[in-house]
Amino acid sequence: MAAAARFAGAKIPQQKEMKGLLLGKYEIGKILGHGTFAKVYHARNMKTGESVAIKVMATKSKIFFVMEYVKGGELFNKVAKGRLKEEVARKYFQQLISAVSFCHARGVYHRDLKPENILLDEDGNRKVSDFGLSAISEHIKQDGLFHTFCGTPAYVAPEVLVRKGYDAVKVDKWSCGVILFVLMAGYFPFHDQNAMAMYKKIYKGEFRSPAWFTLELIRLLTRLLDTNPEIRITIPEIINNKWFKKRV
Repeated sequence: MAAAARFAGAKIPQQKEMKGLLLGKYEIGKILGHGTFAKVYHARNMKTGESVAIKVMATKSKIFFVMEYVKGGELFNKVAKGRLKEEVARKYFQQLISAVSFCHARGVYHRDLKPENILLDEDGNRKVSDFGLSAISEHIKQDGLFHTFCGTPAYVAPEVLVRKGYDAVKVDKWSCGVILFVLMAGYFPFHDQNAMAMYKKIYKGEFRSPAWFTLELIRLLTRLLDTNPEIRITIPEIINNKWFKKRV
């Protein structure tokens, strides 16, 4: 995960003025990306010459994060060109599970895993980013569950949709399953132009695997995309899965 620094209350130029120096230290460059709540800029540390990414939040308090600059861009950019080879998809999925396991072991739950939030460094390694919707164990309610409705529609777990509380560990695993399907198929397992129709497919777990999926992969996806979170595959089970462990 990329390290981040937070500075609240600093005077930050508006988007049209985001050029020149920030805090007299960072030379601001081009926009790398933007979302609903923030914009990310490429910047350079004037003292060290190091490239960084600066995330500017759309808040009155002018909060921003200085983060590691990951040169390879988003995993989404690779998937947008078409499905990946199985060995490449497996490598990326292995790294994703490793990162998610690391977070969960420390009481951090992402809740918005998707290819747009997975970055590629210059060595081809994956880095999970954008923890804007993440939660920590201290946020769990007395019933042991989270109740905030969040996530990206195509990747959201069915138990989130019913709004009765959910285990964020199991929600992240569902999203990992959707990501794996997308890497291997090049399209979503649950898709419809109508959002409500798509949610119904997610709730029912209705998806079809393409002909090139192996039986081992289908079995893993079936466990990951089990609509019953209580019997959804666990991280240790994923790590010991035959398809997951397969070497080229």
